[in-house]
Amino acid sequence: MPRRELVSDYGQSVDWSTMRRRFVSSLLVGLLVVGSSSLASAAVVTRRLSVPAPATDSFGLDALACSTSGNCWGAGIAQNAANQQYPFVVQEVAGSWKSAIKLTLPVTPVANMPTSIVNLTCPTTSYCLLTVSYSPSLSATFGARFEFKNGAWTAGTKTVIGGPDFQGDFASSSPATQGAPLSGCWSAGNCVILSYYRSIQMNWLGFSMVEVNGVWQPARRLQSPFADTDNNRVGALSCVNGAGCVALGRYSAESGASQLFAISTTNGTWSEYTDIASPANTGSDSFTIPGSMSCSDLSHCVATGIYGSRTSNVAQFFVIRNGETWAQALAAKLPTGYVQKNNPDTYRPPSVSCASDFTCIATSWGYATTSLAVSRPMSVLINKGTLATATLVQLPSGAVLDARAPSDVTTASCTGAGHCMTTGTYFDAARVQYAFVQSQSAGAWVRAVKLAQPADAHRLYGGGYFSTQWCFANRTCTLGGTYTDVREAGSSSVVEGVAV
Repeated sequence: MPRRELVSDYGQSVDWSTMRRRFVSSLLVGLLVVGSSSLASAAVVTRRLSVPAPATDSFGLDALACSTSGNCWGAGIAQNAANQQYPFVVQEVAGSWKSAIKLTLPVTPVANMPTSIVNLTCPTTSYCLLTVSYSPSLSATFGARFEFKNGAWTAGTKTVIGGPDFQGDFASSSPATQGAPLSGCWSAGNCVILSYYRSIQMNWLGFSMVEVNGVWQPARRLQSPFADTDNNRVGALSCVNGAGCVALGRYSAESGASQLFAISTTNGTWSEYTDIASPANTGSDSFTIPGSMSCSDLSHCVATGIYGSRTSNVAQFFVIRNGETWAQALAAKLPTGYVQKNNPDTYRPPSVSCASDFTCIATSWGYATTSLAVSRPMSVLINKGTLATATLVQLPSGAVLDARAPSDVTTASCTGAGHCMTTGTYFDAARVQYAFVQSQSAGAWVRAVKLAQPADAHRLYGGGYFSTQWCFANRTCTLGGTYTDVREAGSSSVVEGVAV
């Protein structure tokens, strides 16, 4: 659960992928059998994955795409002794993880060049698409795509914008800055890439690239209902195997306020925009930023993101399509005594994941009105299009909640009604960070369980963090992340067999 650079209407640039790494710490390495919860039904096996030479450490496994349990691809970012970052992929075949493969960016990495995994999708066992964002300078960001086909990964191809749709749009003094490229596929060789770029007028404008039957088409600008908009871009994308893709974005309306829209494709041609009303308590000149979407099929989708309310708080919204139409965006419903406000302690964009039966779950947060100093991790269930009140994550015994030790929910997934899970981080009284997994039992949430740390975990920084997960029909999930060892170096890890 599936992020990307977004520039808010307050003029602030937020690189979600970089922000995410600030919280990266540790995953357990070894074998663990957990009792006293629904996890007790399965052995939770964790493995340390290799990173390709000459890497000295890894930012962890940021994306997973699996065909069946024990058969997956993972992707992450590694770093060498010269602080050069580059993407890598690693494959699991019949339960065995192979050696990681270094991928070649379309530019020679320079020291400390920010590089992020954006998305990995594998519609078949013989085809995958990976998109990566990289910033060779502070003034320019670009996207690259890698494809797995004919049994091998291609070198990175820069997402190039050009042609008659874009003449005169680029700033002439420097390379045009692009946003991180969203991507997805509905079948092998039929994929889309969505991103945005900065024009010569310093506006952000959306564009798309489409692959049809294995051939990539030229980039095309996305035209919004308001032709003079200065802020037209897609922020969330979900593709359904064998069907097509749905995207959610925003543009600045003539009034200056952010307006949500949805578009879809089944053959590579995008539909007309569908306007979606913002939450009822949206501020008159406020922002609305989509961040994540998941679809069970093309007519049943849930998206989430953030917006500015009339009280000038950053709050969470939900957009639901349950049939032929998109409903008005809804504000998150919080438990009695809790509110959402600006800058949560461990804020990351909320994410959402839907099972095939249209049971969905999203990450969330809230502050107790009696103490607005510490945010609490929450999750939100959406059952067949009905938005429930957010639920507090029941942290493991021994967790502390104060400003110096904020807890966080990082991923959430469902395999079906009554079978959902969340993962995240928390601190104990000694200010040591740990990972947790919370799951449902007969539809009821049980207290989260702590995952043990590896023997070589750093005493202070060796806590747990999950950044990606993939769940299967047998109600088990594979989690991907990283851990920090005693050298304060990162390594990639997977945790398999987590029961839901």
